[in-house]
Amino acid sequence: MGLDSDGDYSQEQEESKDAFEEVEKAGLEESEKMADAIEDALKEANVLDEVEITATSKYVELNLGSGILFDSGRAELKSEAVNLIEKVADAIYQYN
Repeated sequence: MGLDSDGDYSQEQEESKDAFEEVEKAGLEESEKMADAIEDALKEANVLDEVEITATSKYVELNLGSGILFDSGRAELKSEAVNLIEKVADAIYQYN
C-alpha cells in the first residue's frame, strides 16, 4: 500500500477511497432525509423557528438556543422551554 513508482496511489487505495466516499454520500443522503422529516414535524408543531437543524454524513444535529431555554444567569428551564422540548422529543422519537 502507498504510492506506486509513478507517485500515484495503488489500485487498492483508490478502491478504498471510492468505497469510503460512497458510504459518506449514502450517509449524508440518509441524514438529509431524516433532517427533512424532522423539519416537517417541527414545522407542524409550530416550533421550527426555534430549532436549528444540521445534517452530516454521520448524524443529524438539533440546536436550541440557550435564550429559548433559560433566563440569563439562571439554571432552571423556562416554562415555555419544557413545551418546546416536548415538541422536539415528539418529532425525533421515531429515530430512537
